[in-house]
Amino acid sequence: MAQTKPEAIAALEAVAASKRQEIEQKPLLTNEEREQALAKVNQALENARQAINQAPTDEAVGTQKAQGIQNIQDVTATPTAKQNAIASLEEVARNRKQEVLAHQASTTEEREAAASLIEQELQSAIEKIKAAADDNAVNQQLTAGKQAIQAISPSEDYKAAAKREILEAANRRKDIYKNATQFTSEEKEALDQKIDTLVSEAYESLNQQSRKELVDQEKERILQEIQMFPINPKEKPFAITEINGELDLKVRELENDSRLTSEERDEKIQEAQKAANDAINSIGLAPSNNDVAIQKMAGVAAIHAADATTKERSQRPFKRLNARRKRNVKRSKIVKT
Repeated sequence: MAQTKPEAIAALEAVAASKRQEIEQKPLLTNEEREQALAKVNQALENARQAINQAPTDEAVGTQKAQGIQNIQDVTATPTAKQNAIASLEEVARNRKQEVLAHQASTTEEREAAASLIEQELQSAIEKIKAAADDNAVNQQLTAGKQAIQAISPSEDYKAAAKREILEAANRRKDIYKNATQFTSEEKEALDQKIDTLVSEAYESLNQQSRKELVDQEKERILQEIQMFPINPKEKPFAITEINGELDLKVRELENDSRLTSEERDEKIQEAQKAANDAINSIGLAPSNNDVAIQKMAGVAAIHAADATTKERSQRPFKRLNARRKRNVKRSKIVKT
C-alpha cells in the first residue's frame, strides 16, 4: 500500500531512533566512536528524507524509503580503539610471561608466581580500558597497563639465598689459610683461584635448577664439596722434611766420625740441631716459594757447616740434596702419569 511522504519519513525516523538506541547501548565504544556512528545515522536519515521529498511518485517514495532504511541499518559502530588497545596489551603480557618463565635466576615457583601477577595485571588493565570514556583515556590506560606489566619480575630470592650460603662457606674455607703462615703466597693465590672457580661453577649449576627442592639438593651437594675441598700446605712441609732429613744424615755422620771426641761430637750435633731449628723457623716465616727455597738451602748449608773442613766435604750435602730432588721429581712425574 502506497505511503505518503510524511508517513515514509516517519518510518525512517523510527528506524533511525532504534539504530541510535542500539549504538548508545553498544559496549566498548569510546565517545568519539559513538558520536561518529550516530552522525552517520543522522546523515543517512537526512539523505533519505531529502530523497523522499524529491520523489515524484508514490512508487519512488517507497523506493527511497526502503533505500533509506537499508542505509540507516548498514551503519556500524566498531569499538576499534579499545579492541586494538586490548590486543596490544595482551601481546605485551604474552611476551613478558615468556621472559619471566625463562629467567634462570629464579625458581619455577617464583617464575609461576610472577606470571600469575602478570595475568592479574593484564585483566585489571583490560577492565580499565573497557571503562575508559574516550580515546585519550584508552591510551592512558594502555600505557599504564604496559608499564605495570613490564615492571613485574620474578623474585630471585631463593637462588640468591642459596648462593649467599655457598659464598659464606667458601669464605670460611678461605679463612683457614688466609692468615696462616704454613702457606706461601703462591699457595694462597692458587687456593683462592680454585675456590673461586668452584663458587662460579656452583652459581651456574644453581641457575640450571628449576624447582626449589632441586635448588636445595644442589646447594647441599655444593656445600659438602666446599667443606671437603683439600687445603694443605706443600712447600713448607716439604722443605722442613728435607731439613730434618739432612739433620738425620748429619747426626749419623757425626756419630760415625771417629776423629771426634764425645764432647766434640755432642757439641757439633747440638750445632746441627740448632741450625735445623733455625732453618725450620725461617722457613715457617718465609712468605713465598722462592723464600722457602732460599731458607731451605741456607739451612742445609748451616747444618753441614759443623765440620765443613774441606771443599769436598762442604759440597757433599748439596750433592745429596740434588740427588734427592731428582728422585722427588721422578716420583712426582710417576704420580701425575
